[in-house]
Amino acid sequence: MPLPQIIKLLEQCFEKFRERQPEGAIKVLDYCEKYITDQYKSLVAKDLAKEATKNVKPVKHNNYYQSKVRSSKPICTEMLPDWYIQGDF
Repeated sequence: MPLPQIIKLLEQCFEKFRERQPEGAIKVLDYCEKYITDQYKSLVAKDLAKEATKNVKPVKHNNYYQSKVRSSKPICTEMLPDWYIQGDF
């Protein structure tokens, strides 16, 4: 962990503690250590997620149901009644 990051997270730890307990005090360094490691792990996970999404290609939703091979024949070959084809409806 870089030292400037540790200092920044330590300051955040004290600020959050003061918000919750304005009259209280942090008496054990383990409290700060746990906060710093948890926050650092979440920051690293966010960075890894951003890197992973950079290599993902977007899906074209408008072509989702189209087959890759185009054919001139229709997919549905059911028989239509004569009155529908002639337009007598």
